[in-house]
Amino acid sequence: GELMAKIDKSDWTDVELDEYGDFVMAADGDLGLVYENDALGQDIAHRVLTVPGSLPETGDDPDMDEADDPVDEYGAGLQRFLHSELNAAGLREMLRLARGETSKEGRVRRDLIEVQPVGVEQKGLDLLIRVQLADGSTAESEVEVGT
Repeated sequence: GELMAKIDKSDWTDVELDEYGDFVMAADGDLGLVYENDALGQDIAHRVLTVPGSLPETGDDPDMDEADDPVDEYGAGLQRFLHSELNAAGLREMLRLARGETSKEGRVRRDLIEVQPVGVEQKGLDLLIRVQLADGSTAESEVEVGT
């Protein structure tokens, strides 16, 4: 079989957010946390929904954000499709933008990114983004992009 790379995911932790971007509270009253591949999935959702140029400058280099991307290039801005009429051209553009932005995430295999529409109904559209990592594991994120 093919050898899979080992990945240190010990620092892949983030505050858990619900589908509206609000903090999730843990049973003990603290903020909920997500770890490892779940944290990556949440990072991907944030990446594709963020408007390019909207992240604050951080760190030593004012032109780079916390993900080491140029601040004006991070994000696909898919939320601009919220409340817009869904048609075939718009769907193709959403899929293209989501795939392109996800491919910038350094932790994923760029050749193994799936982006597919799910929940296409009156209430809206979600995109399911599924990625594979070098260790063979997968991460996924369901992103609400249209209503």
